[in-house]
Amino acid sequence: DRDPATIVRSTQALVFLTDDVAKGDELVRLVAPRPAVGGPVERFAEMVSGWRDVGVDEVIVPDFTLGAGAAREDAMAAIASAVAPFR
Repeated sequence: DRDPATIVRSTQALVFLTDDVAKGDELVRLVAPRPAVGGPVERFAEMVSGWRDVGVDEVIVPDFTLGAGAAREDAMAAIASAVAPFR
């Protein structure tokens, strides 16, 4: 008897940011069957938009695929900026 409106839906995917679309596709293939998105940050934003359209409220992005140090911080900032319109 739970009210469906009270259920928060989340998903998780590994994210491999690269301007090289073919490299992104290859990284996704290498981690299959894990859910993953590879390529430019805009590709990730498109995926988030699709998830939002089917009712996902939250996207969890593990950061271990995003590099280290400043590179990781830059990747997280790019991701946050790309998905800001969906908040």
